[in-house]
Amino acid sequence: MATVNGHSAAKYNSLMEGGDIDRDQIVDGHLLPDEYFCPICRCLLWNPRSCASCQHLFCQKCIQTWLEYSKNDKTCPFRCQSYDERRCPPSFHSLLSRVKIHCRNAPFGCSEVLAYDSLERHENVECKYLTRTCPECMKLILVSEFIEHIQKKPSLEIILMNAI
Repeated sequence: MATVNGHSAAKYNSLMEGGDIDRDQIVDGHLLPDEYFCPICRCLLWNPRSCASCQHLFCQKCIQTWLEYSKNDKTCPFRCQSYDERRCPPSFHSLLSRVKIHCRNAPFGCSEVLAYDSLERHENVECKYLTRTCPECMKLILVSEFIEHIQKKPSLEIILMNAI
């Protein structure tokens, strides 16, 4: 299976939703305190949410998944009696907005370094190096080369033509 920065194509494509930002994607990530990182996924907090009891921060996607699949029926990962969500403090959002992050499409040629608040739009809309996963070979292909790639796979070309 294709990988980018050690991530499978499936995991890489899940990044399209934002998040899953490792320290090595962050400019001077080794200098950021652990509080900037989700205790569930160990990546930079993305759309952070807070437990009202213990005030630990989690990525929105991570805590939703935790609560959905937790056998402990809506308990906080830090064993609070129940997880009651609280907004992340605005001061922490301000700190996150100062973090500079390399575009996830750097392996394909993008050299952009963006502020936390600009990253999602750039990676999902503006980046010239957007990728898609080929449903047949599971390789990550630049969007600009995707049609040409699919045309080399007759079975997929027929499926795609029928979908149009």
